[in-house]
Amino acid sequence: MISSDYRYRTATSILLALVTTGIAAQGVPRDENPLPPASEIKGIGASPTTPAPGAATGAFEDVQQARDALEELLRAYETGNIAKFQQLLDPSMVGYQVFLNGVRRDVAAYRNLRIHLTDTQITAGPDLAVIQTAWEKRFLAAGDFTPGIVTGRSSVLMHRDGKAWRLSAVALDNPFSSASGVLARLTVTPMAISEVALTDGAPVGVEVRDADMAGVETVTVTVSTANGDRETLRLPSATPGLFRILTVPIQVDPAPATPNNGLVEVPGPGNVTFRYVDPNPGNDRPPTTLTRVMRVL
Repeated sequence: MISSDYRYRTATSILLALVTTGIAAQGVPRDENPLPPASEIKGIGASPTTPAPGAATGAFEDVQQARDALEELLRAYETGNIAKFQQLLDPSMVGYQVFLNGVRRDVAAYRNLRIHLTDTQITAGPDLAVIQTAWEKRFLAAGDFTPGIVTGRSSVLMHRDGKAWRLSAVALDNPFSSASGVLARLTVTPMAISEVALTDGAPVGVEVRDADMAGVETVTVTVSTANGDRETLRLPSATPGLFRILTVPIQVDPAPATPNNGLVEVPGPGNVTFRYVDPNPGNDRPPTTLTRVMRVL
């Protein structure tokens, strides 16, 4: 009995030892869906909005050089140094020749030009700079020395070509007003007149205001009537940019008209049409024809 009990305890001990040994050899059972290994934790680098070392950004020298180039351009404009002004323009700018011609007209039409910049902000890159500024332009008219003042706000694009900064574009108001183009105004007075008043010699006046033509001696206005008359009026300059005729040569004549004889012939009641072509109305528009119609009652 004792021998049987002893054998039972011995077998139990051996079995327990074998189970313990097997578990130790097998280790912890694997998960059927193990998690991926943790990523390596790295230090925080530069964010996408932070320029990487060596990235191309505008330095203080770029800002200062662009500002200096604009100031040099303004001084050339003020002194009438067209050659210097032309050197500081980007030849590929839109409307280059119109811009330059306008500056030439300004130089001929005004004296003591001065442009002062205020509230200037500059955003610069390696080869481009945008200068936003308010400005005040003062001058004297060349004809009668009438003082004038113009103010505005501009956005100026400067481009660096090699080592030189040049003007590439001007948005909003343009301190070089003739270059920007201004739509002219055509005025005929009176707009309606009786046949009797014309016969009695009542005056008919024509006036053109075109700042782009400041410095030009005359501009032309064409006149046409219902009976086929067509005349060309030459309006002399009264002041820079203002042209007028106080009394248009016009008469009532029922006979067939003779075009281009210097006399506007009206057959009677009807319309007399005045036209002026503005060669540079601004905003990249093509030449624009302004029309006014005077009614003869």
